[in-house]
Amino acid sequence: MWIVRPPRRVASAPYRPSRLDVTTCPVGVALVLVGLVLAGCGRSVPPIHADAESVRELTVPPGGRLGASTPLTSGPQSARASWRVETQMEWSEYASWVEASLHEFRVAQRSPLRLRLSRQLQGDLYMVELAAVRGASGLTVEVSFVATPF
Repeated sequence: MWIVRPPRRVASAPYRPSRLDVTTCPVGVALVLVGLVLAGCGRSVPPIHADAESVRELTVPPGGRLGASTPLTSGPQSARASWRVETQMEWSEYASWVEASLHEFRVAQRSPLRLRLSRQLQGDLYMVELAAVRGASGLTVEVSFVATPF
């Protein structure tokens, strides 16, 4: 027959963490902070980059193609990108199509072979300027995107 005894009480020993205790160890605190910084690096694309990419996609009509482009570059007071769109549309048809495609933008200026659209968003002013250039086959449009504080 087994006799069950209550557990023995042992005098409590001083607390010794078996693992890295980030609350009392400066190295642990540093590791946690580095982890948080690195986790922030994996975040999604900054909003201005996403907005510029969205505008780029919305300026290429069905059957058209994206030509040469420069990536978005940021300066102290603005961010800029440019690209070319090649299409078989006529300029007037393309201009109407892109106005509808970029429906959140308003027409700021229109001339026979140029179109400037603008939009205010979260304290910034976005400008999209489109200029028609005759290509070897069809229409080539030079597009520039500029974002500035408003």
